[in-house]
Amino acid sequence: MDYSRRILAIDAGYTCMGFAVYDIKLGGWVECGTIETKKSHVRQHIRAADDHARRCGLLMDGLMKISRVSAVVCELPTGGTKNARAASCMASASAVVASYVRSKRLPVEWTTPRQGKLALAGRVGARKVEMIEAAMQIAPNLDWPPAKFRREAIADAMASLISCWDGQMVRMMRPGVPSS
Repeated sequence: MDYSRRILAIDAGYTCMGFAVYDIKLGGWVECGTIETKKSHVRQHIRAADDHARRCGLLMDGLMKISRVSAVVCELPTGGTKNARAASCMASASAVVASYVRSKRLPVEWTTPRQGKLALAGRVGARKVEMIEAAMQIAPNLDWPPAKFRREAIADAMASLISCWDGQMVRMMRPGVPSS
């Protein structure tokens, strides 16, 4: 099978990173899932920074298990967090994705949550349930997890690709589409 036109779409989350793989040649979504981390509750003289590094490593390990893709699109968190810790976690998840892309030497295109909502649900004020419903309509063949928070992360990942569909990188991968 030719995997040269598979795009990995990512929602860069720290506790739940959603992903979906789109195969341009097949014209559809072929895989989805989440990579999850949890705070260590074991008292092993672990500092918060050590646990943070461990969780970033788990995110990277999860991404490295996703194979046979030739490009990445990712929703880049834009802020709006409630505190400094949340901002740090979002930045770390984005850094893990950037490190993954660099280590695999893959082209990447970044998008915002606002662009994703507009592209997938048709409006920037779309609620999570609307995003999930829209994603499940365009990819009913996927094995969707039952938990709502996992579906949210996958829907956001899918929205990142849809919002980049006419971007330069994705256009170059689509057959018969000029790369103007």
